[in-house]
Amino acid sequence: MDVKLSKRLTPTAAGAGYSEFMALKAKVADMRAQGQEVIDFTIGDPKEPKDPIVLEKMLKYLEARKCSGYPTYTGEVNYKKACSEYMKKRFNLSFNADTEICATTGSKTAINLFALAMVDEGDLVICPTPGYPPYIGSTRDAGGEPYVVPLLEENDFLIDFDSIPDDIADKAKMIWVNYPNAPTGAVASEEYYESLISWSRKHNIVIASDEGCYMDLAYDRGNQPLSVFNSARDKDGMVAFYSLSKRNNMTGDSIGFVAGDKKLVEGFKSIQNRRSKTPPSYIQDVGADVLASTEYTDYMVDQYRQKRDLMVGALESIGLEVKKPDVAFYLWQKIPEGMTGMEFASNLLKIGVVVTPGELLSQEVEGFGNPGQDYVRFALVPELDSVAKAAQKITENYTI
Repeated sequence: MDVKLSKRLTPTAAGAGYSEFMALKAKVADMRAQGQEVIDFTIGDPKEPKDPIVLEKMLKYLEARKCSGYPTYTGEVNYKKACSEYMKKRFNLSFNADTEICATTGSKTAINLFALAMVDEGDLVICPTPGYPPYIGSTRDAGGEPYVVPLLEENDFLIDFDSIPDDIADKAKMIWVNYPNAPTGAVASEEYYESLISWSRKHNIVIASDEGCYMDLAYDRGNQPLSVFNSARDKDGMVAFYSLSKRNNMTGDSIGFVAGDKKLVEGFKSIQNRRSKTPPSYIQDVGADVLASTEYTDYMVDQYRQKRDLMVGALESIGLEVKKPDVAFYLWQKIPEGMTGMEFASNLLKIGVVVTPGELLSQEVEGFGNPGQDYVRFALVPELDSVAKAAQKITENYTI
């Protein structure tokens, strides 16, 4: 039988750099198979153990829920209440747990589902690049058309929405924003969000703010990033996505939530009911407990601070100017003049350090090129001793 799979599954449709990234991962696997030590900074998947409280609570609630069946499609009452309390404690924002919050299986699934709830054939969606691939991928899968806007250092890696032509803005149905930002580490100010909200409402554009993965990973614990809702007089036309994956090292447990305009949340609930479900009830019980605490998150921030400083020191030692991030666990590093990010990454791989070339995380922008071409991304997720070893390798073995 001549089986023809969907065009959605082609490497091009998968997003920028998919084939090249898979080839890089294959090279790393081959090096390891030959007994070479490789320290991997490519994927933002923390290698430290879960929060011990997560393990303790997981056993407790698994026993308590051993007879439970499918979870509710909007989330367990106790979990949604905990999400509402988190938003109040963290941002001083009030969200109705029943109508303005919905449990999700992490951010990736939620982002893809939300596109299906919002985007019709031919709809225009404004997406940042570099950025999380599902913004563009989910738009295309839903039949929409992404309008890609570059994140540039001269704009502090904030979307320059004023540069978007009015005819595009008037057509656009939605804009994806991501602050704290992956991969650049940029943070949006209250004033920036105020301007963004004013602009979006002028053009009747829904704001989808993916802000919860790194929101609690600020190095200055007294200066935490804000939510887009901190700059709004109401929730109209806005929704935010949150995840416990990085906050509590629960990447494999896939739990988060959506919060925002009840019209948008209701649409999300409807599509989730048709296409997916919420996390297992016992995982939601665990999530409710850990959302109320920052003890483990504070510990992890201290670990990331040490890793950041080790890697910053190593990169500075070989003559690079480093923009030290204030939040999240990424270094978005500009590479030496006369070299591409692919070449810099290839040179690092020779000494057993693997990073992601920035152009694999970015889309080509018409009339501009690839905004990630001159960068590489370090995800500071290996354990501390491995980061120290990688820093030593760079300091002692890399010459520009």
